[in-house]
Amino acid sequence: MLETCKELGLVRCGRISLDGTKLKANSSRHRVIYRKSLENRKAKYEEAIEEILKEAKAVDEEKDRCYGEHDGYTLDQNYSSGKIKKCLQKTQQKRKSIGRKVEKKLEKLEVINEKLQRMGGTHLVIPIKIQL
Repeated sequence: MLETCKELGLVRCGRISLDGTKLKANSSRHRVIYRKSLENRKAKYEEAIEEILKEAKAVDEEKDRCYGEHDGYTLDQNYSSGKIKKCLQKTQQKRKSIGRKVEKKLEKLEVINEKLQRMGGTHLVIPIKIQL
């Protein structure tokens, strides 16, 4: 702790005196998380995010199937308004579901990154916001 304060320029170290003050710790032996465990969890979350992105790609392909592979404003076929509304509702529901899943996984990944950073990890993944 003193080294960190010194690096931040908060203290100068000349003489260091310690007293016998005891502070209550905010940890327990049941709550210890090891780096390897965090890295495994991180890998699982990254895999889950990849699966979610694959699902998003499938939704995009479904959208292309419904509307064609054009810009989304022109259609090759004549669709009834009922069919278009149905496809649009289905696509919007899937997008919302995928967005919620991605946000949950990114939050968990962010927590793991913070813990790894506190442990002195050097390779951190910085989650980005994905707009679906």
